[in-house]
Amino acid sequence: MKRVALLIDAGGAVGKTALSGTTVDVTRLRTWMVSPFGGAWKEEEIVTLTNPNEARVISQVKMMQSADYAFVSFSGH
Repeated sequence: MKRVALLIDAGGAVGKTALSGTTVDVTRLRTWMVSPFGGAWKEEEIVTLTNPNEARVISQVKMMQSADYAFVSFSGH
């Protein structure tokens, strides 16, 4: 089974006050996901984007379409 996770940290959006908690959210979620309780994800199955533009997110989501299981998490503005 091919699975892929996309964790988006958008705490530094242009024109917005920076949100330091978004990085904490992504870090904690990643730590949980690689644990046995979170599904024992492999590091290579998890992609993290920090303050991505729209094109980058769309590109990554398109690459995820071949996966049997896809997980997306967004933290930010």
